[in-house]
Amino acid sequence: MMSARLLLCSASIALLLPLAAQGDEPLVSTSLAHCSDIAAEGKPGKEKSGEEKAIDTSRVVVAGSAITESLYRLGLEQTIVAVDTTSQWPPEATELPSVGYLRSLASEGLLSLEPSLMLLAADAGPPETIEQLERTGIAVFQMPRDYSVDGVTATITSLGCLFGVQDKADTLNEEVLAAVAEAKEAIPADGPVPRVLSLLGTDSNSVMAAGAGTAADAMIRLAGGENVLDNVQGYKPLNAESLATTKPDVIIASLHGEGNADDALRSLLTIPGVAATPAAENARIHLVEPVRMLGFGPRIAEALHELVTLFYPAATTK
Repeated sequence: MMSARLLLCSASIALLLPLAAQGDEPLVSTSLAHCSDIAAEGKPGKEKSGEEKAIDTSRVVVAGSAITESLYRLGLEQTIVAVDTTSQWPPEATELPSVGYLRSLASEGLLSLEPSLMLLAADAGPPETIEQLERTGIAVFQMPRDYSVDGVTATITSLGCLFGVQDKADTLNEEVLAAVAEAKEAIPADGPVPRVLSLLGTDSNSVMAAGAGTAADAMIRLAGGENVLDNVQGYKPLNAESLATTKPDVIIASLHGEGNADDALRSLLTIPGVAATPAAENARIHLVEPVRMLGFGPRIAEALHELVTLFYPAATTK
């Protein structure tokens, strides 16, 4: 009889998505059903021909910050041969060869790294590149999009099963859940809920605002705030009319580490309508590091603690 641990591994690893061309059936040679077999029963998977094929985790290419961070936290960094440009943490990851931006991967550059396994975030692509990689026989696994604490722990559990480090994954998940619970304790049980606007970028010519279904929307709600643009889907260009009607109490804007905070704030205030918001009038425009804030990786509790502090300064300074 399979143990509860192995059943959990089997169910969790099955959350990963086998890749296929749009409109086609999933390619079966490296599907995650096989990974489930390996994790749950200690058996290699089988190719379509019936030939057994184990998953080789010795040379891993990663496209997705949360996956990279999770692998490092699980002590598996020695398996990584390259990462994408969103993989900014830990700092050591930036010293690895880069495969470029996760949405614009190129098969030639990836194949030159001779990977045995590719682990991809849900947004990685384009689809034709991933299909080319899959057809070479390389194991290509993609995480589902899940902007939640459960999504964070599911990714960690799946990686633990795939790499055979379930105990480390369990320990890391316990740490993540405990830290998230501690951060949420600071959210007041009653009183006004801050109305929050989240911006991607600070350039007045290209800034985008986060609506429903985005990582920013999920983080705002997790931290006890209300997304002022929850009536629109995805990221939309910011305009003065929406600012006038939504009147955000707090504005959070993404700023990468190399950016200058003072310049970024000045740029934001030049956007029509921003200076007239309650957030600007009360000096509640804040810059956040996007990979940690929006990555939904093992550092989610740190991001949550920062947001709760920004949303409820009176409650968190008591």
